[in-house]
Amino acid sequence: MNMDNPTAQKAMAQNLVDNKKLDLNSAQLKQFSEVPMFGTPLNTIKSWLASGDKRSDILQKDPNAGIPCDSTHNELKDWVTAARQANGENMGIAIKADKNTPYSTIKEVMNSLRQIDESRYNLITTLKGEEK
Repeated sequence: MNMDNPTAQKAMAQNLVDNKKLDLNSAQLKQFSEVPMFGTPLNTIKSWLASGDKRSDILQKDPNAGIPCDSTHNELKDWVTAARQANGENMGIAIKADKNTPYSTIKEVMNSLRQIDESRYNLITTLKGEEK
């Protein structure tokens, strides 16, 4: 997940702190507002922030990374709801996936968004034949 507004990103995290879903102090909130991309379970954000230069590797290589959005543990709804409150109605949502992303994962994300009345979003994929 990423946001292009550090002030709104900090407000989103503060909202999660205020709702007892995230436990960060003011220095950690500031640090969180400065990261370009995030995506770990709420209970691992502190250790992820403390990992410094390894953050990107964790997001890309750790199989446990990612915001949970399954039926029993759906934190994606919390993140998106807090982001909407921080950004207002003009916030855009995009789901990015490539050919290696299982359709079931995309469907879980779409179902999570639907459950919180977020029905407008873009689906971003890679063009056929185009590689990163």
